[in-house]
Amino acid sequence: MDKADLSLDRIRLLLNRLGHPQRHIPPVFHVAGTNGKGSTIAIIQSLLHHMGYRTHRYISPHLMNINERIMVKDQYVDDESLHEALSIVDCYAPSGTTFFEKITAAAFILFHEIPADFVLLETGLGGRLDATNVIDRPLCSIITPISLDHQDYLGATLSLIAREKKGILKPHGLSVIAKQQDDIMHMFHECDMVYGRDFYCDPPMTRMKGLPDPIDQRHLSLKGVHQHINTSTALAALHVTGLLPNQTIIDQSLSDVYWPGRLQMINGWLIDGAHNMAGFEVLQQFLKDSDKIPFPVIFAMKKDKDLSCLSLIKNYIHTLYFVELGDDFYKIADLKEIFSFPIVKTHLQEAQSLCQNSDHKGLVCGSLYLIGPIMSALLP
Repeated sequence: MDKADLSLDRIRLLLNRLGHPQRHIPPVFHVAGTNGKGSTIAIIQSLLHHMGYRTHRYISPHLMNINERIMVKDQYVDDESLHEALSIVDCYAPSGTTFFEKITAAAFILFHEIPADFVLLETGLGGRLDATNVIDRPLCSIITPISLDHQDYLGATLSLIAREKKGILKPHGLSVIAKQQDDIMHMFHECDMVYGRDFYCDPPMTRMKGLPDPIDQRHLSLKGVHQHINTSTALAALHVTGLLPNQTIIDQSLSDVYWPGRLQMINGWLIDGAHNMAGFEVLQQFLKDSDKIPFPVIFAMKKDKDLSCLSLIKNYIHTLYFVELGDDFYKIADLKEIFSFPIVKTHLQEAQSLCQNSDHKGLVCGSLYLIGPIMSALLP
């Protein structure tokens, strides 16, 4: 994507031609951030589901199937409905419309046509100029933890990136800010619910302004301490919108949360979508807490990511099976210039076979575009 592609002009023109379907959808929870967006959305969805609400959901990227991007009334969109919506979009799309803009518009068409109670909407890149940022009056805007990522598009510093993410906040909507690094917290002081000021998580408990008792999160199905932070953000969003359920429903909801490819164990392999420094810090902490010994690691990473992330888990790497997925990804020579552990160049099909072999157990990480095909090979 070229920097010039980050514009709302095309998506606005497209939606205008389509009759502005985004203006006629259920109340929206709009989520931006660097890490934790999808997990936070999955947690909110489970909470709303157990309260009897029906939700539409839009996330990106998908792991195994494009239908994963759009859920309609808590079910993945079927092929026929998705194809029909995309065909309509293609008829009205102006020249140069990107794939992400087209599928975003298709989601709005489906969310307009089919009744539900809420929409959970995840940004694709940044926030201010993201194609999802055409919702004028979201019910609640949520910003999950921000860290350095996509600097070529969003800016070279944390504050510049935070400014882009902050672009989803609207004057007529509620806002929730997750735990952030100290040097950008001042940018969100005017928001309704701010981590550290209005709510705080000491896993597995969350304390929230206005509630006499802490909320227990011990039933959370997702692995990692960071997921308790994401859970506290999700709970804060429901609290500020007046939707927070009782502890019994919270227990049921958290035990049912499913968000694939994040510290997920499949067939003895740990599958994790860590692809930036913040993600690898979480992975490092999880491996440390789990007392893991060195094991095989299957790895790929896009060139716009920081390859030094891998150094955080180098003590856990027995052999690195490096997969070159395409021109946009690092090559094996790039790794050998930095790291001294054994590195084996591996084709994707070989990596899939390695994971399917019950004699091998290890870790898959570095890119969502890697873990998706691996998961397809492992799951029935």
